[in-house]
Amino acid sequence: HRPMYERLQQRQVLEQLRQFLATLKLPRQLKVQLRGCRGSVNAWYSNGEVTICYEYVAWIEDLAPKQNTPEVTREDAIVGPFIQVVLHEVAHAVFDILQIPLFGREEDAADQLAAFIMLQFGKDVARRTLTGTAHLYRRDAEANAPTEDDFSDVHGTAAQRFYNTLCIAYGGDPNTFNDFVQRKILPKFRADACGREYRQVLYAFRK
Repeated sequence: HRPMYERLQQRQVLEQLRQFLATLKLPRQLKVQLRGCRGSVNAWYSNGEVTICYEYVAWIEDLAPKQNTPEVTREDAIVGPFIQVVLHEVAHAVFDILQIPLFGREEDAADQLAAFIMLQFGKDVARRTLTGTAHLYRRDAEANAPTEDDFSDVHGTAAQRFYNTLCIAYGGDPNTFNDFVQRKILPKFRADACGREYRQVLYAFRK
């Protein structure tokens, strides 16, 4: 994993996220780390620590296009999902440390909070990171037909996470993400309700 470690270190991804998350005031320290997981493609939060497996990052890199496409660059298809998974696991930590009550599945709430925070990076970064995240879910959905395990999992299916990500993005900034509706990637019947979905997350975030 040394080459991957060096690439992430050169980008200073965790250092930048630490600066961004510095405004998050928690009653105790939250450690965010990357490490090898003996072949397991995974990421999780437990006991005050967020762990991202290098195998998970390698999986992201494998699903990213080998060259830039009109829809997404290879860089965005890697960096976007990486930021998303870190923020997703940080969301689990916030729910736990601050004892935030949840209705519905915690994995869905963590996805919503991660997408919401990515929208706060500014229009250009939000466009790049959220498009990269959506690309990962779409590629995963296209590459693997859902099984009984997927439907019974605590996470939504890859296709559901794809549309949920786009909905929060469009609901929070319809101008920046309008092309997804115009190109009928995000169906209009869902897009019409995305503003309400975003405002629901905004309300929960503020409370």
